[in-house]
Amino acid sequence: MKTVDLSSATVRDLNQALHDQVKEVQDREWLVTHPDGAHNLAVGVH
Repeated sequence: MKTVDLSSATVRDLNQALHDQVKEVQDREWLVTHPDGAHNLAVGVH
């Protein structure tokens, strides 16, 4: 499971990681910790 901590990474970093994984390893599960108000992530990722 790939984990991204948004207390130390940006939403842009998360987006880039998601795009990069399409070209590399196909992680099917991601855990996003500390979204702190970035509630729109669920809409964009789903």
